[in-house]
Amino acid sequence: MSCPHVTGAAAIVKAAYPRWSTTAIKSALMTTAYVVDPKKHENEREFACGSGLLNPTKAVDPGLVFDASEKDYVDFLCKQSYNTTTARKITRDKSVCRGIKPARAWDLNYPSFSLAVEDGHEIKGNFHRTVTNVGKPNSTYNVSIVMPDSIKVLSHGKMENMW
Repeated sequence: MSCPHVTGAAAIVKAAYPRWSTTAIKSALMTTAYVVDPKKHENEREFACGSGLLNPTKAVDPGLVFDASEKDYVDFLCKQSYNTTTARKITRDKSVCRGIKPARAWDLNYPSFSLAVEDGHEIKGNFHRTVTNVGKPNSTYNVSIVMPDSIKVLSHGKMENMW
């Protein structure tokens, strides 16, 4: 039953912001969801149930969204070792993987992160994200990162406005 619920919630956000991309709508839904089970260990909560329990009312006013273009998704596929032929099977358009070498595709502007861990190697990754202010102009947002002491996270801010 999640598909009809998510579709309905996305329709509510789309009705409020008809010019938003599907990626911005998805981001609004993901980043405003409630924690499903607060009794679970902090690092397991959302991984157990996707982004959590949808909050369509809050999704209409998320403050910030992560947005990505079709080209961003094609580049992501190309970095995952898809070639032009296989990428076109997914996109069903004339997408091209020209000049993009297979690599770790961490730069998709998406509200979650994933890092491959290889035995015996240092765990290191750089993630670049751009958030877009869809809230009130001249808003102030504070970033809070909670990590175990063994993990170092550096944060550098870049924000765009979208009204």
